[in-house]
Amino acid sequence: MFRRYILNFVVLVLLLSPFGLASLFSLGKAYALNQGDALWAKSTVEGQESSFFYTTETDSNGDLYAVGWVRENNEYNFGNGVTVTGNGANFNAVIVKYNSSGDALWARSTTQGPNLSRFYDVAVDPTGNVYVVGQIYDNGVYGFGDGVTVQGSYTDPYEPGNALIVKYDSSGKALWARSTTTAPGFSDLGGVATDSTGNVYAVGTITGNNDYSFSASVTVKGNATTDNPVLIKYSSTGDAIWAKSVETAPDTSQFNGLVVDPTGNIYVAGFVKSAGNFGFGNGVTVAGKSANYNVLAVKYNSSGVAQWARSTEVAPDSSGFSNIAIDAAGNFYATGYIINNNLFDFGNNTTVSGAASLSLNALLVKYNAEGKAQWARSTETAGDVSEFGGVATDAAGNVYVSGNMSGTGTYGFGNGVTVAGKYEYDNNVLVKYNPSGTALWARSATKAPDSSCFFGVTTDAADNVYVAGYITGNSQFDFGNGVTTTGAYSGGDNALLVKYAGLSTDIVYQNLPGLDKPINIEDGDVITVPLFTIKVKPYSEVGISKVEFYVDDNLLCTSHTSDKDGVYSCKWDTTKYHSTVKVITYNAHGGTATLTRTASVSLTVLPKTGR
Repeated sequence: MFRRYILNFVVLVLLLSPFGLASLFSLGKAYALNQGDALWAKSTVEGQESSFFYTTETDSNGDLYAVGWVRENNEYNFGNGVTVTGNGANFNAVIVKYNSSGDALWARSTTQGPNLSRFYDVAVDPTGNVYVVGQIYDNGVYGFGDGVTVQGSYTDPYEPGNALIVKYDSSGKALWARSTTTAPGFSDLGGVATDSTGNVYAVGTITGNNDYSFSASVTVKGNATTDNPVLIKYSSTGDAIWAKSVETAPDTSQFNGLVVDPTGNIYVAGFVKSAGNFGFGNGVTVAGKSANYNVLAVKYNSSGVAQWARSTEVAPDSSGFSNIAIDAAGNFYATGYIINNNLFDFGNNTTVSGAASLSLNALLVKYNAEGKAQWARSTETAGDVSEFGGVATDAAGNVYVSGNMSGTGTYGFGNGVTVAGKYEYDNNVLVKYNPSGTALWARSATKAPDSSCFFGVTTDAADNVYVAGYITGNSQFDFGNGVTTTGAYSGGDNALLVKYAGLSTDIVYQNLPGLDKPINIEDGDVITVPLFTIKVKPYSEVGISKVEFYVDDNLLCTSHTSDKDGVYSCKWDTTKYHSTVKVITYNAHGGTATLTRTASVSLTVLPKTGR
């Protein structure tokens, strides 16, 4: 006769291999075989006009934020059902949040405004709040949702720009916005950073030598009648604490980027124009050596007191810094350009020359915390113009720089590292250097039917690299490793975000499609079928080589391929083996991760003889 019998067994508990803690990253179909392989690329899915990303930043959860603008009051779709509509008929500031798999999570723009707005930079504080800076035009009211509004104080018929900073929480709720309270001329903010206590610092430009107010008690004025740099410290609640500019300036100067070290010191990067002395207070002065533009780096303490300033010591032509980043040892790195192929000297016997004559050459300079130049790098071969705009570091002190290069010629960055553009005009470029300044690899689009560019770059905890910029037109761009994307708008630029592999060897069991669990068995489940298909979805950025399925230490299946959704499966005869069930996944580097669960089986069958 038939009788019921219960088989108790263990099915699938997560035991991580010594290769490190598992983390969820890209869910896309691209897997990295080499460092710097593209993992995914995203652009607009729908958009009736141009869009543009200037930069991106990650948070502690591995999510990232990209900022820039969308044109006109059309709806833009960034994928995953995330849409946003600008308010104005010109440029509208935009911020989009993505997860590490490239799925858009939310997007925000202006909800009201009389003229154009743009976001230029983004930073995330230790609690996950997001700060964006940019500009608004004219002195009307701009809305950012959730009842948050701000009004600029300057207007004119030509360039009525006003500095802008907005705070959002991690869910995209606007918390506050600030601009100038009085402004006799143009202003904007192009860089933002936070410190460990939640204070916020922003840099940008004020025009003319009259007073600009950023609160009732905080005012600042530049010295030149043209553009002057500005550095502002805000509290986490949006109160301006202090503001700084140049105290003496024979001509134009500007701050473009900044970074804050763990003790609250602020390093800013930009340029000064002319070979005259520029003074930043506290007796700190600097003079470039070109009569035109010269790189500029200034260190301030947390109270806004200048500590030192650096520029060129030999400059046969123009140079400038666009951005700045810091490593764990306190060294900082500034990116920008030098013009011409003559020798530039940045002090401390640190010299470099670019490869292109009469053109811009990409520039990267490393300084120590005291402001002494350690090394400088540029192009060693160049087809035409190049420039580095973004810079980021990883936990090992490697440096990633992003920018553009013109034409289809080959660009060399030393150590045999070369890359060639695929379009006759602008092409994106990303280069990795080690802490000693040795180029390790370079990437650009492998297929480019039109112009493209990378601006901002950032890294995550696994040293994956994210770059933001644009692609032009709605033809397909290829970034290598099978990663492609297409913008929505045929007549202009489309926002672009690309992820490149930091090559984590971690193995992760991801949730199965349509389920919120990594395996189709839960602890305590009762299985009532004699043939059950075990399903798992492991992922590793270096790729999965095989998945082994065991019961009672007997190997049932070895699967080397997944289905189209990345799921590996094995058919298991539940009437036969019924004790410990185990799944072991191997990545392409030999790392393993083991998964188990506890459940039970209830079958109305005759038991197998001897079991």
